[in-house]
Amino acid sequence: MKLSGQHIEIDTPAEFCFDKQVDFLRLSPLDCLYIVEAGTIYKAIRVNGCHVILEITAPKANKLLVKFSGYDGNSTSQAVVRQYVVEWFNLDTDIRPFYEMARADAVLAPVVHNYQGLYIVGIPNLFEALAWAIIGQQINLTFAYNLKRRFVQAFGEHTDYEGRRYWLFPLPEKVAHLTVDDFVSMQFSKQKAAYLIGAAQAIMDSQLTKESLLREPTLADMKKRLVSLKGVGEWTADYVLLKCLRQLTAFPVGDVGLQNAVKVRLAASKKPTPDYLKRLALPWQGWEAYATFYLWRSLFK
Repeated sequence: MKLSGQHIEIDTPAEFCFDKQVDFLRLSPLDCLYIVEAGTIYKAIRVNGCHVILEITAPKANKLLVKFSGYDGNSTSQAVVRQYVVEWFNLDTDIRPFYEMARADAVLAPVVHNYQGLYIVGIPNLFEALAWAIIGQQINLTFAYNLKRRFVQAFGEHTDYEGRRYWLFPLPEKVAHLTVDDFVSMQFSKQKAAYLIGAAQAIMDSQLTKESLLREPTLADMKKRLVSLKGVGEWTADYVLLKCLRQLTAFPVGDVGLQNAVKVRLAASKKPTPDYLKRLALPWQGWEAYATFYLWRSLFK
């Protein structure tokens, strides 16, 4: 399928490899919020209240071609599409210093060699990032994706285009008015359902916004704001800092995936402790988020 209509080109850094982003997205075949087919990424987003379907390819070096359908194509809307794609693929980050550091690091060197050109694939929307992190608490990844799909298809919106259905993540305004009982049939724990509703209410009431978090002077201040929300602990906050707020020093040392990846890289008999990870990562300062993302990627072949 190819979309007709409006399109924009987005410059990418010389180090960026679109195929590496495609390969990463293919690792999550249970995700219902995008489609990867024949080297093309399709995704629906909201633009000024409209549902817009994106078709993203890289037909030329250092360029993304983003075609879209579903709105009038005015310049304001084009800017929203551009900003979304830039944030989704972290395109405004210069990762050359990360590579320079990582190639001299015994743990990271083989990983950056294998996945050269991979940029952090983020979650630009704050509620989506928070909700996905809450959904994934204390369960395996497959079950988390199944819960996410049920959540999205029960409470999200969709748009149909040329025989395909594209899902959009539920709006906080919708989730804020749900009850815990609305989640029971989907195998959500009552506690997790309450956390999702609470997060939605906080965002709907503007108690927590992406803009206000980014205005905090330090990462510690951002994290303090996040963990003040019921159901958001250290790991959840670190995940949001890394995937949504794009903080390069975010470092989820309590993440089991990160611990397992380092265990494999070190050929260790047991997972490293958070304190050990902090010591190991001293040379990674300033690039902990990218080190984490590359180590996560190394868990999948």
